[in-house]
Amino acid sequence: MNRKSKTLVLAGALFLLLTVKYALGQIDNDVVGWDPTYDDPSEWIFSMMTAAPILGAVIGAIRVFAQRSARPIVEPICLR
Repeated sequence: MNRKSKTLVLAGALFLLLTVKYALGQIDNDVVGWDPTYDDPSEWIFSMMTAAPILGAVIGAIRVFAQRSARPIVEPICLR
């Protein structure tokens, strides 16, 4: 794997860990005691699960259009 793909994998893993931590963690820090009140994370998780494929499709479409509009790659001529 090259450096760019390793960086993307690291960024994706970090994003996933932070979203899970935020979704399952205690959001309200003002409550102290044995019975904290938790917000229901299912709505936030559902919105992330819905937004992720849409964002992936948008990024994929941008990459396709960028690749189609790019100039052709010209290889250098090898002179012997």
